Amino acid sequence: MILSLLPVGTQGAKNSPKKIFSTCTEPYLYDYQTVNNGAWSSASTWLGGNVPSANIGSSKSVLITHKVTNTGNDFTPSANSILTIKNGGELTLKQVQMNSSNASIILINGKIIVNNGDFQVNTSTSGVCATNSCIYLANGNFQFESSGSVMSFINSGIDVRNGSVQSKANVTGSSIRIRVNGNLERNGGTWAGSSIASWYASGSITGFSGQPSESSSSLVACLSCNAGFSGPPVVTSLTNTCPANTVNLNSAHTGTVPAGTQLVWYTNNTHSGTALTTTQVASAGAGTYYAFYFDGTNNCYSPSSESVTVNITVCNPCAAFPVPNINNAANYSMVNSAYSIPCGSVTANLSGLTASNKPSPSSVILTWHSASPATGANRINPVTAVTGATRKIYAAFFDSVNGCYSEVKEITIYAPICAVNDDYTSTPIMKGNAAVLPSLFSNDLYNGSNFTMPNPNVEFIYELWNTSYATINTDGTINVKPATPPGTHNFLYKICDKDPDAVSGSNCSTATVTVKILDYCTQNALGGTPDGYSTIGITIQKKQSGWPEKVPNGHIALESKTKGFVITRVSSVSTILQPKEGMIVYDIADQCIKLFNGTIWKCIQRTCNN
Repeated sequence: MILSLLPVGTQGAKNSPKKIFSTCTEPYLYDYQTVNNGAWSSASTWLGGNVPSANIGSSKSVLITHKVTNTGNDFTPSANSILTIKNGGELTLKQVQMNSSNASIILINGKIIVNNGDFQVNTSTSGVCATNSCIYLANGNFQFESSGSVMSFINSGIDVRNGSVQSKANVTGSSIRIRVNGNLERNGGTWAGSSIASWYASGSITGFSGQPSESSSSLVACLSCNAGFSGPPVVTSLTNTCPANTVNLNSAHTGTVPAGTQLVWYTNNTHSGTALTTTQVASAGAGTYYAFYFDGTNNCYSPSSESVTVNITVCNPCAAFPVPNINNAANYSMVNSAYSIPCGSVTANLSGLTASNKPSPSSVILTWHSASPATGANRINPVTAVTGATRKIYAAFFDSVNGCYSEVKEITIYAPICAVNDDYTSTPIMKGNAAVLPSLFSNDLYNGSNFTMPNPNVEFIYELWNTSYATINTDGTINVKPATPPGTHNFLYKICDKDPDAVSGSNCSTATVTVKILDYCTQNALGGTPDGYSTIGITIQKKQSGWPEKVPNGHIALESKTKGFVITRVSSVSTILQPKEGMIVYDIADQCIKLFNGTIWKCIQRTCNN
């Protein structure tokens, strides 16, 4: 008989999809479905809280994929009903009476437990079909009362702990396991002995023939499969990572292997044939593969994983080579991966550099390149690798047999930067006077040439320098301040490479500036007769007798009590475009009287008259 059932919530609606009912055939749509472990009568057990009748209900279908109990009354499935227990589902009952027509119980990786009663199939149109499943009775008989009922068992077990198995039905299937602490009786129907894989009965055996030898009393009829009911989770695509030309299939597995099982791989989704060996799994080539959990104790598999496609990219033979690790050497720092061209040279000679990890084949050599990746076109001569400013170059291993290069090591080549000491002690400065000393950059070099500041590639840094005594102008001249105490002062400065390819503070040179400050001195007045007298006098006072003729050792005598003598004042001597030798002015910026000696302006300083 074929019946139809409207979907849940649409009973009675016109043009609703139909569910086709056929004994031991799953419907494509269920009226009730579990979502949690729990009691049959609990709303939390069922999808949407929709609780089925205790006996399913006429023309209804139930899917159990969890552990459910229904032990209040006998379980008597209604006519045209289907109960499916699958994917690890388990139903515990008090007693089963299949008295209604066209009722089906389907087990697929599922279990029925009957605690204290019989399991009876009494109508010819009802059936029980089990695949990889188990029916367990604690106290009661397993009875197939009608020869017309459909009874099919595939790789499944019947375990009756205190009762008998009594069959009048035609039973089909294969690999059936029967354990009964009682009698095993066939009173009608057919039950081919070849369908029974193993059996044990503590009581009498009636009506069976062709069965294998009886097993021991320790026979486990209801095998538990640790492999579970879900396929291993996997990523569906793998690609090799050079230099490897294969992949490890286990790297596609994203789950946890269940206890008591192992992860196995096949080239088909039915685990037919022989599983891949450990070596084959670890070094799989291109192809399509399927994973399973395998329980060796119970000889069972999980469902297949999704297909895993392996794609293999052909690798560059040199991809296996490491990136060169350049050893420390003269002018080369392994920490900074930098080569500093020494002062006096403008070329980096890299021919003496070696790599600690050079591959052993004699066909492999260390090469240098102007760009990355390394190619024959950008290969450079290591003896004259770099001439000029700071820049990046690249080291690689080259295999002359395979004609290929490794990945590169970036190296910074630093232009020579040379700061030279400056000693100004030959032109000492009198205490309390300001002075400007010549540029300290005049003898410094960057990349073999003098430079001026500011400079895009050179940075000036006061290193050990007291700026309250002296400062540096942008042109490198040194302003010595009047507050500088007497003595010899050493000022340390640094010039650093600030090319865009340079690491800040990595390529620097230091030098010392030495300045001498003299203390004031006094001399005793000379005695004796003057050898000359003033001849010109300017005064705003009342002229005295014998003035200025009596003022010794002078030429012009100036006299005033309330007026000062003012010479030409300028904001800076740099404003005088055509200075003349012997010209005297007051420099407002430097706060001193300056004399132009024909070459430079110099502050007139207090000295000792010797």
